[in-house]
Amino acid sequence: MKLAEVESNLLLDQKYCYFCELTANNKDEMDKKLNSSAGRELSKLLMESHRNITVISVNYQSKE
Repeated sequence: MKLAEVESNLLLDQKYCYFCELTANNKDEMDKKLNSSAGRELSKLLMESHRNITVISVNYQSKE
């Protein structure tokens, strides 16, 4: 489910760079993707470049 698009974080000097997106319909499908050859390569790449990753979260206020 796509919630938002982030173009840049105004609080950081560096610009936001979209790296990848992985979607799955359920946990089994996600596990299958992450355990594939490409999924293992992606995990390895993310672990090697973790110092360059900034996590940006978007909070939405829900209407009650």
